[in-house]
Amino acid sequence: MRVKVRRGGTVEVTLEAGEAEFVRSIPAQMQALYDAPPDDPARARLFPRAYLDPTEDRAEQEWEALAHPGMVRDRLDLHSRMVAGLDAGTPGRRGLVVSLDDEDLNAWVMVLNEMRLVIGSRLEVTEDTVWAADDLAGPDGPAIAAYEWLGIVQTELVEALLGSLPD
Repeated sequence: MRVKVRRGGTVEVTLEAGEAEFVRSIPAQMQALYDAPPDDPARARLFPRAYLDPTEDRAEQEWEALAHPGMVRDRLDLHSRMVAGLDAGTPGRRGLVVSLDDEDLNAWVMVLNEMRLVIGSRLEVTEDTVWAADDLAGPDGPAIAAYEWLGIVQTELVEALLGSLPD
């Protein structure tokens, strides 16, 4: 993956075929998670309880019924924006080239962050988590690689976003 800030403030992201396929799969993976039961740890990471007091389950359920559909709708809008960017991308020498304006860039950062949160919760990542090289060869290897890749991409996109801000 390559990120380049162009004149006029647009950001050009070049994704290799496998990267583009992975990014394109994120909205469907996230939508399935939005429909998961509230006790799913990854879903709970994305939609934390509004009421931390366990005796407030009724209030929590009311909040969930009221707020959850709108939050999901907002996130699905971000997914649509990401997919539209991928669909508008053009094949380049190094892969799919996607041009992002500030709103697109913001959507990508938010969606990729969500996916990273989900993977991190599945891997039970903490501030102290450090992986050894042989962890990549284990059963969690693909998830670890995706988690790390998403972190790198997020960093590059945030730097591009910060670079587009006025002095």
